[in-house]
Amino acid sequence: MVESEDVKKAEIDRLYKENVSKVYRTALYYVEDHYVAEEIVQEVFLKLYDNLGDICMESVPAWLITTAKNMAKNYLRDSKWETPMEEVPE
Repeated sequence: MVESEDVKKAEIDRLYKENVSKVYRTALYYVEDHYVAEEIVQEVFLKLYDNLGDICMESVPAWLITTAKNMAKNYLRDSKWETPMEEVPE
């Protein structure tokens, strides 16, 4: 079990190094906010870690980009309903 987790972590590290800039650029393209894009990158790679056994390894780069795009669009959709604190009546 421990060896399997070590292998999984090593694979995630490799995939992260190879794809992090593409995932970040994709998220940044949609949300246009550096900090939000970084959060999306973290969520995408966490989701990859959780689902690594279910994803075809040849499809990982496309999966990462698609997941980043969808998370960014979800963020934009959900942020429309947020009210800034300055606009909340006391």
